[in-house]
Amino acid sequence: MSSEIDTNSPEFERFRARLEDKYGQLLDTKTLARVLGYESANSLTKLVWRGRAPIPMVKAKGRRSPLAHVDDVAEYLWSVKAAARENFKGTDIEAVAQ
Repeated sequence: MSSEIDTNSPEFERFRARLEDKYGQLLDTKTLARVLGYESANSLTKLVWRGRAPIPMVKAKGRRSPLAHVDDVAEYLWSVKAAARENFKGTDIEAVAQ
């Protein structure tokens, strides 16, 4: 995860808490795929087994689906948001959207 984002900010903490309230502390691949916008859990699972998932996931004993911790999910999504803001800094968003 990016060390450039401020995970101690109140905004980040509220965001992380909302994710945990909605999804719990551990997200399975089906839930994580939906949160990240993947077409299917299967596509995310393939990335996990290839070692290319955007978020660390672990295989828990007795579970078929790998799991991701909400802290890792929140940090990843927050870093994506920060990168998007940086990429569009000084850009006319209306012109980009057309």
